[in-house]
Formats: sequence, structure tokens, C-alpha cells
Amino acid sequence: MRLCLCLCASIAMIFQAITMPASANDYFSQFEKNTIPTLTLPNIQFHTLDNGLSLILLEDHSLPYISMEVSLKAGSIFDPKEKLGLANITASSMRSAGTKSLSPSQFDIAVDELGARISSYATKESAIATIHSLSSKFTRAGDLFWEMIFSPRFEDKRVKLAILQLRESIRRIKDQPKQYIGIHYAQAIYGKNSPWARIPSDKKLKSIGIDNVKKNHAHYYKPSNMTVVIAGNFNTLKMRAQLKKWTSHAVLGPVSFPKVKKISYKLRRKNKYIKRDIPQCHVRIGHLGVKRHNPDWYAIKMLNYVWGQRGMHSILMNDIRTTLGYVYGISGGIGQGTDYGLFTVGYSTSTATAKKAKKRVIEHIKKISNGIDITASELEIAKQSMLGSLISEITDPFTIVSTIADFKQKGYPWNYWIEFKKSIESVTVDDIKRVGHTYIHPDKLSIVELGQCQQ
Repeated sequence: MRLCLCLCASIAMIFQAITMPASANDYFSQFEKNTIPTLTLPNIQFHTLDNGLSLILLEDHSLPYISMEVSLKAGSIFDPKEKLGLANITASSMRSAGTKSLSPSQFDIAVDELGARISSYATKESAIATIHSLSSKFTRAGDLFWEMIFSPRFEDKRVKLAILQLRESIRRIKDQPKQYIGIHYAQAIYGKNSPWARIPSDKKLKSIGIDNVKKNHAHYYKPSNMTVVIAGNFNTLKMRAQLKKWTSHAVLGPVSFPKVKKISYKLRRKNKYIKRDIPQCHVRIGHLGVKRHNPDWYAIKMLNYVWGQRGMHSILMNDIRTTLGYVYGISGGIGQGTDYGLFTVGYSTSTATAKKAKKRVIEHIKKISNGIDITASELEIAKQSMLGSLISEITDPFTIVSTIADFKQKGYPWNYWIEFKKSIESVTVDDIKRVGHTYIHPDKLSIVELGQCQQ
């Protein structure tokens, strides 16, 4: 899981002071009040090769297995506006379209014979390639992996197939209401052509050619733009030597990045109703959130957790789902991003309760903007719950090093868990009341609805 302490969140508020029945609170509190385990980090090694390749290594000899991930700054926000989808096509066809010495089918067979798993894909900001293999076969698997990264074949038929598959997956998004409304909500807030919300059109995907893919790969896929994380059954000195060998023929040099248009912090109300012949109503309500490294983030994180991200314990779920039965599920919070994230409340409901649910959600948003109703003892229990979950999630070696790579990409220190824990522990009730008032604007809400919502 990419502990994405990209620390995306959700937020909330109260129309009434609503709590669980005393018996339920007592039952869950006996677990949440337990002492939080001590946060200790293993012996992680950091190195940078002469070619600029950044390494994060963690030996773990408990299993005869090795996992490696390469991440680089080459995501879809850097796509030229006339070639949207290029980052995704480059990353996916790098894996599927063969290498310099192996055809696509030969490469697939070679990977399968080793019992390895190799994948590559792109996100908004990054391109990521991973390999998982038995340690006894990792050298040969690594040979394949690094040839894929630095010497992809980009066979014409396979690249065209990757484009066709992306076109089809975009077409099918309409059949996935939660994904579809998420896209329309982001476009309502950011704008349809924003790098953070745009979706490739069929026409633009068809315009992507082999030369575009090869040029994009040659530009971004260089050691100086890569972070490699490895966890598992290996020797650090030998692995460093092997990485030098694997990357010895890579094209060197710096990587330049196109300017990504900044988001203007203007809260504009925009309502959109997408009528669909389904017996449910899917809704997103909110506006712009905050930027990463906002000094109020830890208070925002706790507000999110208490109000809309604590599962059945959250204020939103406890009231609107458990008590009133208006929704199937609901979450909410203020998100952060490289540029502005999104403040979002999302839920699904039936046609019969759509109007009541929307009214109640907006009442909660108004209430949270005026100050969340929570006691110091309730906040402490919530902190214990959040931090206990955090510590339990950073026990897997590969998760640890891949999360550290994510921290690096987002500008956090490698041991950000420690800073995060201390900062969360210092959050007060006044802090979360203040950030609710500062960052939630009930008079500037955009609302996107999909389904049968306005009957």
C-alpha cells in the first residue's frame, strides 16, 4: 500500500453533538486507550551512485524474497496538452512491448519462467516500475527488469494495443459511478483542462505515435531522475555493485520538466447534475483544499479523522448513516496536494433519501466551519487510534522503503513518521476548531450529483 502519507484526508462537521451510545463507546475505548507501540525504524541504507541513481536499501532476511521499485518524476501532469495519455502509454508499453533483445512474448515467458512479477505504470506525478522475485533468481530477473527500463523495444503492435486499452478503460469509467463522479468533481473544482483533472480524449490518444513514446522515454527515464528502493534477502554491498552493473549503459544527464500551470485559489460555486438511470445517487460536495506542507496540516489531519475518516466512528458516518440511515457510506475531509488538494465530502444514497442526505451534509459542513464539538478526552482517544494504526502499517520492509521514496518525492524527511507522530500528539481541540473555521467555506461549495438525485 503506498502509505501515501501523501496523507490525503477527509473532513467534517456536526449539526448536532452526536455520539455513539455509551455502551458502544465504552466497548471501543477499551481498545483505543491501550498504549501505542513504540515507533522504531530499521537500519535503512541510503546511497547515490555516480550516475545520479538514488538508492534506499533495507536488508530483511526473514524470507528468500526481494522486492524492488523504481520511481521517477514522469507522471501525466507533464503530458503535452496535445498528447494527453503519453505518460501512461510510455510506462505501460515499456512493460508490454518488449526489450532490445527480447520480443514482447519472449520477455513475458522469461519473467514467468523465473516466477517473478514485473509491472510499470504512471500516476499523476510519477512513473513507477516494480519487480518481485525469489532472491535466488533475482540477478536474472533484475537483468530483465533493467533492460526493460533502459532498453525498451516499444514494438508497434503492443504500443497500439496499450493505446487501445487506455481508450477502452476511459470509455468504461462511465460504468463506474464513483470513479466517474470523481473525475467530474475534480474538473468542476480545478477546471476541465487542469493537469490535475484532465482526461485524454479519444482523438488525442489516437494521435500518440511510436516516436512520441520513444521521445518521452528518452527524456525522463534517466538515472538522475530515479529513486530505487529495495527490500528483502540481499547483501547491501553486493546489491550496490549489481546496480552499478545494471545501470552502466544508461543514458546520463539532467532531466528538465515542463512548467505545470499553478492553481489559482479561487473558490467558485459550481453545481452539476449528471442524470443516470440508476436507483442510486452519488454525490461530491466541497471546494479547494490545501497545499502540501501547510503548517496546519496536523490539525487538519485530526479534524479529518474525527469528522469524516474514522470509519464507523466518524461524526459523519455515526449521524448520517448509523443514526439517520440516509446514506450507504460517507467520508469527508480536507485534502492536500503538490498544488491545492480538495476538500471533499463524498457519499452514495438512494433516490428516496437524496434530498434529505444533501441537506444534512451541508448542515454538518456549516457546523464544522463554526467549530467541531469534541472534548479533549475524545480527541486523545482519536489520536491513540490514528497513531496506533500508523505504526501497525509500517512493519513491512518493502512498504517502509517505498514510503520513504514517496516522502522524498513529496519533500518530507526520510523519517517523516517521527515528525508526524510528534505533531499529531501536539494537536489541541482549539487547533482543530480553528482549522475548520479557516479552511471550510460553506458558502463556496460546489456540488456534483450523479444518478437519480433530484426527483
